[in-house]
Amino acid sequence: EINPLQPPGENTPITIAVTAQNGANNEYKITVVRPLPSSDDKLKALSAVPGDLDLPFDANVTAYTVIDIPPGTPTVSVTATKSDVNAVMLIGSDIIPAGVETGQVSVQVGINATVTIVVTAQNGVDSETYIVTVP
Repeated sequence: EINPLQPPGENTPITIAVTAQNGANNEYKITVVRPLPSSDDKLKALSAVPGDLDLPFDANVTAYTVIDIPPGTPTVSVTATKSDVNAVMLIGSDIIPAGVETGQVSVQVGINATVTIVVTAQNGVDSETYIVTVP
């Protein structure tokens, strides 16, 4: 008999009946536990190279400006790392799928550009938006 798995957040009990060649029977019971999808919609790291962020990175701070960009620098690379690899991230116009931890986008210096980073949790409901301004 095939037992369908219960939805996430529920347990599925499974019984395995074994009959030996000598006719002896034994049953084994296991439980498949399917956790709920994660609600983690945070970054665990954010950086800009060359340059620095105006504040030390904190997952609960959602707005940053790149500072200390060396003169003559044409572009800055903004790199974001998801706290939960199973989340989906949009960095600029690039989608970073579940299973990929880090995304990066290059931004032209001198046009006061903003990079929008949206992290959507595995549950598909929770999301957090971070903004990085590159002056």
